[in-house]
Amino acid sequence: MGPMRRIAVALVWVTLWSLPALASVSTNVPLYHWSYDAVEKLANYRLIDSAMLTTRPLSRLEMARHVARAREALAQRQDMPEILTAILDRLTREYQSELAQLGLLEGSYNSSYFKPVEDPYVKYLYARNAADLENRRGDVFERGSNVRAGLASRAVLFDRFGFYLHPEYAGALEGGSDVDIIAGYGKVQVGPFELEAGRDSLWWGPGRHGSILMSNNARPFDMLKIAIPQPVQLPWIFRILGPVRAEWFLT
Repeated sequence: MGPMRRIAVALVWVTLWSLPALASVSTNVPLYHWSYDAVEKLANYRLIDSAMLTTRPLSRLEMARHVARAREALAQRQDMPEILTAILDRLTREYQSELAQLGLLEGSYNSSYFKPVEDPYVKYLYARNAADLENRRGDVFERGSNVRAGLASRAVLFDRFGFYLHPEYAGALEGGSDVDIIAGYGKVQVGPFELEAGRDSLWWGPGRHGSILMSNNARPFDMLKIAIPQPVQLPWIFRILGPVRAEWFLT
């Protein structure tokens, strides 16, 4: 075994050794959700570690952890803009169940639930020419009138199985109509690992342009993904790397 392979194997074992024993599954926060803009605003004021926001999507539980950290940090800071309190209040309402599940907010939560309709929308766009807009999951608008309508459904069973579905109707005056699955996947929790199979978008990179590896400019991936959703602190000399999140996927 060569030296590089030994280092790789050592890193894997160190990572596995440092993982939390068990966690709960939750569905992902879609890349278009307003929560990302909100937590980026908090990160600009150093209420959240921005490095943990560069690999998306985040699970709802991980987003709730960021909200909790920001609440604690804001309580210890002085002379902060009032808009930050309003942002945190909105985020707290959105992730109230997840915060209660983590024991970070008083309240109850259900280990199994089904939300058949979430974030419904209808959009209309008129284009003089065929339009290809960025960060739209590879969506191409035909010349003339275009309509997009969709909704999302999500469910969790016994804190161990998660399901998400986002169908969308796409219609154009000159191009016909179709129904497509924008995102649809199942997740299962196996120890500290989340296993996800299905279709979803990925965003790897710190910005919207430039140093970015993947974004939702392309069509969503049909993939198998293994993730450690909660950042872990590696032991020994690897502590200098800081909290680490890991994802592996095959598409």
